[in-house]
Amino acid sequence: MGSLLEAASGESASGETVSAILAELRSEMAPGRREVLTAARKALLLTRGENSPAIDQLRSWVERSLAENADRYSSHLYSQSAKSCLKVNEVPVRYDSEEQVDGRIIIRDNFAALFEKEPLLLTFGEDTGKIGDVNQGMEGMQARFGELRVSDVGIREATILGQGLGMALRGLRPVAEIQYLDYLLYCIQGISDDLATVQWRTKGGQKAPLIIRTRGHRLEGVWHSGSPMGMILGSVRGVVLCVPRNMQQAAGMYNTLLQSDDAALVIECLNGYRSKERLPSNLGEFTVPIGIAEVVRPGTDLTMVSYGSTFTLCAKACEQLEALGISVELIDARTLLPFDRHPPHRGKPAEDQPPAGGGRGCARRRQRLHPATDPGSAGRLPLVGQRAHDPYRQSPPPRLRQRWGLLQQAERGGDRVMGVGGVGGEIVRVRAPPLDLPPHPPPLEGARPPPPLSITKRRFPIFGGLLGPLAARVLCSASTI
Repeated sequence: MGSLLEAASGESASGETVSAILAELRSEMAPGRREVLTAARKALLLTRGENSPAIDQLRSWVERSLAENADRYSSHLYSQSAKSCLKVNEVPVRYDSEEQVDGRIIIRDNFAALFEKEPLLLTFGEDTGKIGDVNQGMEGMQARFGELRVSDVGIREATILGQGLGMALRGLRPVAEIQYLDYLLYCIQGISDDLATVQWRTKGGQKAPLIIRTRGHRLEGVWHSGSPMGMILGSVRGVVLCVPRNMQQAAGMYNTLLQSDDAALVIECLNGYRSKERLPSNLGEFTVPIGIAEVVRPGTDLTMVSYGSTFTLCAKACEQLEALGISVELIDARTLLPFDRHPPHRGKPAEDQPPAGGGRGCARRRQRLHPATDPGSAGRLPLVGQRAHDPYRQSPPPRLRQRWGLLQQAERGGDRVMGVGGVGGEIVRVRAPPLDLPPHPPPLEGARPPPPLSITKRRFPIFGGLLGPLAARVLCSASTI
């Protein structure tokens, strides 16, 4: 490298400056790849526009080093082996009858077929064993396959993840169940720091093909309806993120993943366990391709991209639009990591999350910062949930809104479209009369005035847990005395 810089300095009009870069590099006690490559790129920047044999050799060396370092430091985020989930052949689903069953039956019978042919497969989680999980997707499995393979564990999501990660590293095929998507928060650190980086930090030398099974995207109470998809997308790269629209799709994804050596997170839709679906005849065999979206409904006027629970809502919306003469192409993303970049890009993605982050936040920032570079983005903001904490995506009582300013007033009067999708799903229009809100909540009689706060989406930050709703009612009542 030193000889290349020395030769380039002799053939360049900026030879003295290039020589100074070489001298600075040689003064380093222990120069590494970063220092050497930085020096070479500085020299190329100074000699830009010049052509000589030495400079051409230096340019070729930099390009070769960048390619080598890309493989050295940026490869194997996902499996690059022959068993990568992206290389599993698609096996179409078959139906021998028109029989309609609950979605949970498809999941249960598909897992039974997998347990029969895969002796290293086991599953565990909160209520997974004795009662067959909270939605009966494992009904009767413990009695059939034994407590070692279908077991209950304590309420410790971080422990569930750690056990699954260790088993996967040892060669077993564990399916670790996190009871609800909300509870993923308690083990997200382990998923992000450990599971998602196993292949990357060892350059494929270690594998931990753990499958995390969970469910969400339905109104099930304050601690069972969360949809932190933006957080998950930003923190689990290295883990395959599957978002099936129904239980047939979920079963096919499990069949694919168990043939691969990738770690995965599968988020089943809560509204699918009791929904009727046709019973496949090749359970345990059919597969769903990973990283490839599916065009479920053709259309010519608009493309709508969805996933998970919102897909059913979007399908109903397409039928209503069809009656109005609008032809909508409906695409199921199926997997968010990796994401299929090849479908048409004139679509409106429908997300299972509030509008504060994720795709909608990024789209808004892109439009504001670079309106000229993305002119086609106008009208392409994602359709998302309402502006409130899950699952309370509706306006609070008027007294609460006026006294405590808990609802952000996006517009002072007129119709406000609160959103599409998420837990609520349907389009909600709210007629909001103009409100003369105080700069901050007025103090209660005899109480010390609170400091100015900007409370928009949170309920009462100073109260937590079970006391939150009770405190809200007490304070609201006291303010009207």
